[in-house]
Amino acid sequence: MAYRLVMDKALAIKNLRANGMSERAIARTLSVSRNAVRRHLNEVSSNDTTAPTGSDVVAKKPVLPVSASLCEPFRDVILSKLEQGLDNQRIFQDLVLEYGFSHKYWSVSDSLFMKK
Repeated sequence: MAYRLVMDKALAIKNLRANGMSERAIARTLSVSRNAVRRHLNEVSSNDTTAPTGSDVVAKKPVLPVSASLCEPFRDVILSKLEQGLDNQRIFQDLVLEYGFSHKYWSVSDSLFMKK
């Protein structure tokens, strides 16, 4: 048998997914690989239990929605620059210079692609 997750992490994966968290966010939160999360979510087990455990109490706290874009805090700025006719590269440069944007160009470019 390959590597197995401990029961707490296995239940936490299921609960976090039920609360709408992505596989990547679950893996980051629980410090496991995305493949382990994916493998566990796809696995059908006869040992499935629905009895509440201590980890269920932690997982039932409200989970704040995770922004899909690193540019979300700059939405209004980006939209106003788009209205001015600026291109992706110029908007990225302005965010870096004016707001200390520390992420990569592609996060801006991808978010602009989604808005068009």
